[in-house]
Amino acid sequence: MKQPHDERMIFTGTESVPVKIGEINRYETPPSGGDQTVGKDIGYREPQIFAVRDGSSQTLVDNVIAIRVGADLHLRYSDGTQVIFEDYFVKSNDGGSELLLPGDTEEELYRITPESEGLVIDEQTTLLYGHGDGDVLASMVQCDAALLYGLDALEAIDVSLLSTGTCQTQTWAPLEEAAGGAFLVGGGLFVAASAGLLSAVDDADESPPAASEVLIIQGNVTAGAVTQDNDLTLVVYGPDGTEIGRSTATPGSTTYRIEVPAIDYAGPVLLRVVSEGGALDYYDEGTGEPIDLTVDLRAIGTIRGSGEYIININPLTELMTSSLGLAGGSHGESETVLGDLDAATVDAAHQAIVEAFGLTDLADEVIPTLNSEGQANPDVNDYGHILAALSGFSETASKNVETVLADLTRDLLADSDSRLSPEHVAELIAGARAAEGADASRVAELLGHSPEAAQATETQWDQVYSSAENEEPLALTADDFSRLGVTGVASEGQAQAITKSLNDRSLDEFNSVAELQAIVDTVNANQALLAAIGVDAND
Repeated sequence: MKQPHDERMIFTGTESVPVKIGEINRYETPPSGGDQTVGKDIGYREPQIFAVRDGSSQTLVDNVIAIRVGADLHLRYSDGTQVIFEDYFVKSNDGGSELLLPGDTEEELYRITPESEGLVIDEQTTLLYGHGDGDVLASMVQCDAALLYGLDALEAIDVSLLSTGTCQTQTWAPLEEAAGGAFLVGGGLFVAASAGLLSAVDDADESPPAASEVLIIQGNVTAGAVTQDNDLTLVVYGPDGTEIGRSTATPGSTTYRIEVPAIDYAGPVLLRVVSEGGALDYYDEGTGEPIDLTVDLRAIGTIRGSGEYIININPLTELMTSSLGLAGGSHGESETVLGDLDAATVDAAHQAIVEAFGLTDLADEVIPTLNSEGQANPDVNDYGHILAALSGFSETASKNVETVLADLTRDLLADSDSRLSPEHVAELIAGARAAEGADASRVAELLGHSPEAAQATETQWDQVYSSAENEEPLALTADDFSRLGVTGVASEGQAQAITKSLNDRSLDEFNSVAELQAIVDTVNANQALLAAIGVDAND
């Protein structure tokens, strides 16, 4: 049962609207004022007063940040609650409406009116206000340097007084010592990564960077479609492995955007996505079910100061990262130090992955086979089909994603042209067949098969599955085994012996290329042994 102190209400002077704690609450702002009020001049409209109060004590709720986004007014609280007054700066403009917020004392309230000004971040966003405990506010903005210094400029916090342990125990210089397009913190360069949690007040002395002085990194985060309740954290690292910013994955969205002051640096940066707990983070195309992300996903991209850059993060970009010699891992254990890795080396690794999987660019938009609700996505693209094939490979081969990526990394590094082996190509095609919403024929084409060969492989696997489901015996030829992606079946005699072994097994034992190849190898080895001792294998 919800306790009284957990209740919260929007008060408008005429009604009280309950607020759902920890959720996004949208309130349609009513037009301010009304008809002429008795005793008032013609045209006078009564101002409307808004407030978000504790349902029990009636006090204004503290630890809050206010932002203008377009015509809406956003209030964000430390417990994750958000209250959005829709069209506040339009509908309340005529009547001089006010939103009351906590001040330093109960008597000194802060008021946001339609005329309130703040620190302009971009064409749509303005920082208006912040109030509360400094360490709490710092956590709310996820230690974003730009936002912390914005709060400092508003005198909402003093960054030099943050508690030890707050913001990874960074040593925060006073505002007047933070200079240039990026902030100098603790003797090093700290670049802010905005997660959209912004705050400011009127008359801020600091101006935001001009558009030409902004660095924007954005793209897709795709293990599969990200769920509404994920606990994924995105971290950006400099070449020495120092964290320079972080954000969280948007619920139900595969996109992210980080906007930071431009930095005087040109070269590679590394991004990493880590699951912070046991939440179900994404829909696995291999099973169609939501699962936890158990492997770190990384990506490396090259930036050149200011401007906009697209860096996607998914299993293919992780494969590219590990191919550059950075050890993978899970739960934040993967390597993040780029060392002296240069842009040319990064570009070459990128091109190798693109060519191996038949894609155009790892920075292209990713449209996965499943949406954020786990339903089939009719707009899935080639990128999404390949990622689904990787997931299906993991499922059919009974290997976790980390192991599959490690196998593929070794495969690519072993080939001078960075090509996938025929065995792994076959595994990926089989994985696509098993994955939810993937087109195995299209995956086969992307991996280098002709449309005719791709269709032949798909048809052959269909026949295997159909026979097994209908409990009909298989009758496979040597050519059939070749189309299924296995090697070592050169004669019809071998094909018959292997088929006999398959008919004695359940489909679960050979529904992947790896399992089928293992059976072929075993039967061939047994036949060779029998032949060596003079026994006819057909007896």
